[in-house]
Amino acid sequence: MSGLVYVDLDAVRLIADGVSHRVRLTRLPVAGEQLTTVCGLHMSAAFDDEPARVVPVPCSVCAELDRSDRAAESTRLRAHAVRVAEPGNVYGSPAGLTSFPAQPQRGLRPPPQRKEITG
Repeated sequence: MSGLVYVDLDAVRLIADGVSHRVRLTRLPVAGEQLTTVCGLHMSAAFDDEPARVVPVPCSVCAELDRSDRAAESTRLRAHAVRVAEPGNVYGSPAGLTSFPAQPQRGLRPPPQRKEITG
């Protein structure tokens, strides 16, 4: 019986002199292929079947750059423009074809209403 091996390319790290560097991969590299880490270090890819005897220290520059890139991507995905529908033009339909009532956006509270105080 045979099985497929899946490799999470986000989890691949390059180890140089006991320091673990992050690298952005779109495919698994071949042995000897030149790679550039997030911090700008150039290395050639190599594979080793033996587990490391020392726990590598993460590169602080790679970790910080990767963290800020992921935060920016997360913010970009969450911050999207929402077009406000006009009363006669709901959901982008031509004027007069209002088949659905305007729906409030999820997660947004309506603005506070002014209250008149009478004494």
